[in-house]
Amino acid sequence: MIPTRAAGFAAVLLTSSAFLGAAAGTASASPGRGAKPSLEGALSNGVHYAKLTSVKFEASYDAENYYGPVRCLGVHQTNEKRGYPGTETTGGRDVERCTSTTGKPLVNMTPGEEGHGSFPGPANIWESDYFLFIKGLSRRTYDMTYKVSANGKSFKLVAYYNEEG
Repeated sequence: MIPTRAAGFAAVLLTSSAFLGAAAGTASASPGRGAKPSLEGALSNGVHYAKLTSVKFEASYDAENYYGPVRCLGVHQTNEKRGYPGTETTGGRDVERCTSTTGKPLVNMTPGEEGHGSFPGPANIWESDYFLFIKGLSRRTYDMTYKVSANGKSFKLVAYYNEEG
């Protein structure tokens, strides 16, 4: 996931068709092995839950001074019953691990650091890699937890998005 950028970086991102083309070429989504979407059955009280989804994705990009170049592998999930409802374009949660592609520790991250509600570095907010690179949508959140690896070269993140988008 990419944290929200300063206006200058946003302008570069929006005007750089080469970057967007490269991101589209390196990001992919496919149903997870054995993770077939299915309908939840009715509960004894008659409540029906929305379709469960689990979509694996991959994104590679350079987050410049925010945390550096990374390759992220993740899964976007929706599960109303477990508290992260959503559709194809809103809500749900991302669970992903991002790893430095340079072999060096990530910028603005402290080895072993853990956090909730604010991402480290200058942006403090997280933007979904799944929604941005796979769906072409901007979905941001402070509702997240993260943990930086002991060597500072990767981090794991679980981020929740509200249903409204």
